[in-house]
Amino acid sequence: MVAREGNKGSAAAIVDSIASVTAHADRDMLETGLVETLHQLIQADRVAISHIVNKKIKLKLEINSSNVDVEGMTREKHPLPLDEAPYFKQCFESGKAVQVPYLVCFDKVYHIYPIRNLKDDIIGFIELIGTKLTESDGRLLNGLMQIYRNYMRILEESENDTLTGLLNRRTFDRKLEQILNEPMASNEEYAEKQTETQRRRSEYASGSNWIAVLDIDFFKKVNDKYGHLYGDEVLLLLANIMRTCFRQTDKLFRFGGEEFVIVIRSATEMGAGYALERLRKKVEEYYFPQVGNVTVSIGYIEIRPGDMSSEVLSKADEALYYAKENGRNQVNSYEQLVADGHIKPVEVEVNDDIELF
Repeated sequence: MVAREGNKGSAAAIVDSIASVTAHADRDMLETGLVETLHQLIQADRVAISHIVNKKIKLKLEINSSNVDVEGMTREKHPLPLDEAPYFKQCFESGKAVQVPYLVCFDKVYHIYPIRNLKDDIIGFIELIGTKLTESDGRLLNGLMQIYRNYMRILEESENDTLTGLLNRRTFDRKLEQILNEPMASNEEYAEKQTETQRRRSEYASGSNWIAVLDIDFFKKVNDKYGHLYGDEVLLLLANIMRTCFRQTDKLFRFGGEEFVIVIRSATEMGAGYALERLRKKVEEYYFPQVGNVTVSIGYIEIRPGDMSSEVLSKADEALYYAKENGRNQVNSYEQLVADGHIKPVEVEVNDDIELF
């Protein structure tokens, strides 16, 4: 691969590229900046980023200016099982860049590079297809990859709760705004396009987003009786239980103290409730060292396009408060509580951009 004319050896161009890659405080924009920068600086036919989701390699974004179509490369809407993609698997297991031999006879190269997270786990790949790298291009590529890894780790540190490793409140605010602003096809429109097998396997892709607010019951008593060290251990163990109950695509947040928030995808209220009930039972059945049994209360609601973030949270909180005032250790749907007459609907008045409850 050859650097584009006018850019090779240009310190200004390289500095501009670094600025472009690191100009974003958002993971998606950072990845977009990296792909665009690699494509501009190195004359590649294809640059792509993919993520590992549920042991499958899912294409996140790509620039394919030459319409390259090579056996084994990632493709939109067709995730590759990691175990069935030998070169990706080799890259994943070795932790090193892998050259795919398919294109050597055409004087092209196909490289796969690992992407690592804060814990140094491999969470995805960068694919690069084009002519053979010159020595200077190789150094430039390695430098940009290192800058990307370092900056991604900085982003992760800013996005995650320091105690549990779950996403933090600041990250939640941004993610919720993204969900509220994204267009979504209705469940009926999606269902018409799916086979029966896809409908059984793809509830995540088909459904709505649901937000759940979780609170540890009587957590203050845990801290008062056993001390904050054991209280922190309860928080850590609860976070681990939450990870085992939900998919990688679901989002888990710690707001602070004993309050957590979960954003999941489900086609139905029943499906969302089932997932949350499974979590509640696992927590109830778990023996926390020294402390013993701990329970949680959960309130949840569907996130609909056009909702206000504070309104969504307020309604989920209302369902949580009902649970805590009526026995705790339960999961409640806001909509169902309203329908059954147990609580009154939360009304939000908007006046000069100020939301009043």
